[in-house]
Amino acid sequence: MDLENGKIFLELFTTMNCLLVMMKKLNTPILISFIALLTQFSLATSQINYGGAMGGMYPDNDSVVKTTFGKDFYWQGYLGLKDTSGFEIRASLGHYGSSSINPADLGSNFRVSLFPLTASLIYHVASGPIIQPYFGGGVGGYFYDFQDDIYGDLETGIRFGFHALGGVRVNLSNDLFLTAEYKRHFIPKLFFNNAQNFDTSEISIGMGFYLPINNNETNQNKYKYTNVEEDLLVQIQQCKLDIIDLETQRDQWQKEIDEFYLQSNYNASDDFTNAYQAIKFKESQLTALIRQIDTKKAERDSLNKKWIAIQPDEEPVEQHIMYLQRNYIYSPYGLNRRNNVLIRRNRPYIPTRVPAVVYQINNNQQSASDAVEDKKEFIEKKKERLQELKN
Repeated sequence: MDLENGKIFLELFTTMNCLLVMMKKLNTPILISFIALLTQFSLATSQINYGGAMGGMYPDNDSVVKTTFGKDFYWQGYLGLKDTSGFEIRASLGHYGSSSINPADLGSNFRVSLFPLTASLIYHVASGPIIQPYFGGGVGGYFYDFQDDIYGDLETGIRFGFHALGGVRVNLSNDLFLTAEYKRHFIPKLFFNNAQNFDTSEISIGMGFYLPINNNETNQNKYKYTNVEEDLLVQIQQCKLDIIDLETQRDQWQKEIDEFYLQSNYNASDDFTNAYQAIKFKESQLTALIRQIDTKKAERDSLNKKWIAIQPDEEPVEQHIMYLQRNYIYSPYGLNRRNNVLIRRNRPYIPTRVPAVVYQINNNQQSASDAVEDKKEFIEKKKERLQELKN
């Protein structure tokens, strides 16, 4: 082995040893939790993403460090594994280099090189197929080297720290995306004996690429739906989810109305009058909600008829939807799944919601005739609710 190869081998050995030391310093429960999360990742339904970013990094905490080093150029490259649940495991390597801005160092060219090697756990918020906010954090090894032109290398080593990050990813296509990110590094003190830490902030923009792990033509050829069939099944599933959500909201409103009639007795106070008017207002909202449920059910029935027309087998449509849930990664039409909901890249799923409008209290004095009518109406409705419970 010649001298040059020996140096390379020694550097690789030192780097691996540093990584092992970093792992030993991590708390055992953290390692167990991290390993448990790894077991939840399915390689068959994951995407590799890789890319690079550039921007600025600057010390932002300790006063000694801030008066010595300022904002300077930062770059990083990264490799990530993103699961369909929204979680991503990412490894990145970056570099920050800066020369001293302290007048006391004038002429010595006192400088630092910092190489953060980090591992992050990131969660991508399900906000749509194009713009995806994300946040996360992790651990890292921070390789550093302090030098000047008088003594050469002053101090070289590695420190272990943590980081937190947040950003947004903009998907330009199925393969290409842009990122904007802020990352805060929590680094123990380096070099300066009178410093508390070397905490830094990093702001960067970048570009990356997707690489599906399992995207071979053999599996795509086994996919049994056409573009039209897949689109129809996605619409059926989303329509059924809308009905479930609307019916849940209907039951909640009905419960609030029933509780009012069963627990209240009529009286002529302003508080009761306002409460009763608010319940009558909610009853009108409930009627509109029931009409919307009926409309959604009619839409579901129409979609089911279309499905039977193009796929007249005896297998229930739910079985076809389950097939899509298991095999959506083989779809050649951009099918995806988020929170167990099938979505297509060109049409994100937006759940149907009916906002509850807050009743505005009327401070005008109620007339005697209106009060009599309200009393009669309330008594009749209370009787109806009691009879329904008996039935």
